[in-house]
Amino acid sequence: LSRLACEAAARRNEAAAALAQSRLHLNLLGEYAFEENRFESPQGLASAAVGATWNAFDGGEARHRSAAAQRRADALMRLRADLESAVRVEVRTAWLNVQETRRHIQVAEEAIGRAEENLRVARHRYTMGTGTAREVLDAESLRTESERNYSNAHYDCVLEMLRLQKAIGQL
Repeated sequence: LSRLACEAAARRNEAAAALAQSRLHLNLLGEYAFEENRFESPQGLASAAVGATWNAFDGGEARHRSAAAQRRADALMRLRADLESAVRVEVRTAWLNVQETRRHIQVAEEAIGRAEENLRVARHRYTMGTGTAREVLDAESLRTESERNYSNAHYDCVLEMLRLQKAIGQL
């Protein structure tokens, strides 16, 4: 982003320089020559000159070069704004994904609690003779799946946090 801003500033300066070529230029020259010769009087000689140049008509070339450089600067600034917007979207998306995965962890924790309670009830029913072994196996399977979902939610959260760090430039 800073490189694009600097490049746009350089193009604006290029536009100003191109426009300045069609303006009046003044030149001032001064010189002092000293000769150590005792037979000459005076021994030093000073001179000054003033010059002016002005390209009264260049066919609009300087103006067009200036306008083209200004358009390039404007295009670079629009590109910078687009890039900045894309970075904002990427950071916001990554942040929202982290928040979502944290909620998934909470939901998975609650699901583990419910699955363990379901398993406890199924085992109790089996012990009392009112439940079947299949109910216990299904409850065990549900608890295992809940723990797997919990682990996956943790992995997803870590991955999304890494993506967020990458988006904000820390990684």
